[in-house]
Amino acid sequence: MINSFVISSLSEYIAAIEEFDLFDCISRGENQKYEYPLRSGIQRKKLKNYSNLLENYHLDVETSINQIQDKNFLAFAQHHGMPTNLLDFSFSPLVSLYFSINECKDEGYVHFINKSKMININKVIYEKPLGWGLFEDLLNYDLVLCENILPQMSEAFMSNREEMIANFENHAEYFIAEFRKLRAKSYLDSLKGGVDDFEKALIKYKEDKLKWVADDKIDDEVTLQIYDSVPNFLSSMQKIYIGELCYPTNFFANYSKVSSLRLIGADYAYNIHVMMFLLKMEEIEYCYHRINNDKLEYELEFPFYFTYHPPVIDDRVRNQSSVFIFQPFSTNRRYIKRVPIQIWQKITPDFIIKIQNPEAIKKELDAIGFNLKHIYCDYDSIAKYIVGSS
Repeated sequence: MINSFVISSLSEYIAAIEEFDLFDCISRGENQKYEYPLRSGIQRKKLKNYSNLLENYHLDVETSINQIQDKNFLAFAQHHGMPTNLLDFSFSPLVSLYFSINECKDEGYVHFINKSKMININKVIYEKPLGWGLFEDLLNYDLVLCENILPQMSEAFMSNREEMIANFENHAEYFIAEFRKLRAKSYLDSLKGGVDDFEKALIKYKEDKLKWVADDKIDDEVTLQIYDSVPNFLSSMQKIYIGELCYPTNFFANYSKVSSLRLIGADYAYNIHVMMFLLKMEEIEYCYHRINNDKLEYELEFPFYFTYHPPVIDDRVRNQSSVFIFQPFSTNRRYIKRVPIQIWQKITPDFIIKIQNPEAIKKELDAIGFNLKHIYCDYDSIAKYIVGSS
């Protein structure tokens, strides 16, 4: 369950940030309660021709934008109203507060995500085509992507060990239960290991964990808890899928290449490998076994979030202290009766502050310079602010 807190003044908001230690977070303000918060524009609008839309927009504006804006065209498009797979976040909680109360009719919301879970993909995104979704590269162990993100993931794993391990345990148990539920007993018996070996490895891991807790060594060993069982997990998963139509050949082949790199900074990369294997298996199970015509969209839970930090392409980026969460999605389409299946990463906040009394807070923010004129800083917004203040 996500922790939350209610405030009704600027001073209460600042006090809550201090009380719940939210200074090391990025944040996003939303001015109403959405049924599904933290979804990017193309997910909300269910756009199927995303790449074409971006390319057409680029064709229309490319002669009037500068080189930096062109290089960071995805951020440029987002800031000028094009739906993208980016979610606007800010390093400034006051900027997020402004967005939560601007044009708010009832109650606003500020969502916080800890920076320690952030995986920066700037070096990768510049080399990718417009409309890149990241998921296929992530779940098939793209070499260039892995070289960039695995060291970051390793550091994030160690900084959020309890949450990462809980995520791993939940996914492992869920995978075993779903795999058995969706296959005939005769088929399971024919595997001669496979998911049974996988479960044995999970049991062994849990027994080891209990010993570490009993010996009061949990803090020392927590980053290694998955490591000792990794060979069993990986070989078991490979056994499970050999011979099946959905066997992820490229995934296993690319994994072998990446795991032999010995990337500097990826000290506990085996932990990440197991979590990525579970993601890949979950994707396969959904697309081939669980899909139905009523639900052609699925959100994978992954405890890392990918961020894109644009340079100051305009004053708006500077004033909003902008950072984007890049929401991964599948671009390699699978279809059910000609309708594409869409897979997304689920974006879940660590903490939510609910904002009441929005008009009063808006006046307080205006008094310290956080207003329409400052946030957008374009000629139209400045004029609108002056007229509205008169």
